[in-house]
Amino acid sequence: MVLVTPVGATAPVARALIAHQDAPRAIEAIAPTKLPGGGIFMLISDMMSPNVVSITPDETAALAARLLYRHNIGALPVCGEDGKLRGMLTDRDIVLRCVAAESDPATTPVKEIMSKGIVSVSPNDDVRVASRIMAAEQVRRLPVLSDDKVVGMVSLGDLAKTQAFDMEASKALSEISTNVKKK
Repeated sequence: MVLVTPVGATAPVARALIAHQDAPRAIEAIAPTKLPGGGIFMLISDMMSPNVVSITPDETAALAARLLYRHNIGALPVCGEDGKLRGMLTDRDIVLRCVAAESDPATTPVKEIMSKGIVSVSPNDDVRVASRIMAAEQVRRLPVLSDDKVVGMVSLGDLAKTQAFDMEASKALSEISTNVKKK
């Protein structure tokens, strides 16, 4: 069954319509909100992945690699026991900072190879903010934070799946791919 919701409906509204089986009231698929003057606005919360797999800083690089493989993802937020973001770990971090450095993944803690100083977005930010940050910071994924805790992830692929923002995704990918900075 396909449920269509009112134009500009947010994901929470769509979920509420689904929960109350109010399909007759629903008329159109979730879409970006049109602003006066012709602009388009869509929140990060409408397109982020809310199911986030994370890891703690003291876990091993080997466990991180297994999580990345098992969940078919490319990055893990590294969160402390308090749930706050401490860093990010990508498959590339494991390869370059652990394996290529001839460290043992079974004994190397995530905190030694994770990236720190992470940029993030809020669920209430416009998706164009994410696109600009991805381009400027040359990253393909951003954690979505609320009260300093990870509530979702948004990727370049998420931006590309929304037709209204495919140009922003294309521009971000171009910036990421052409102006490679050494970190």
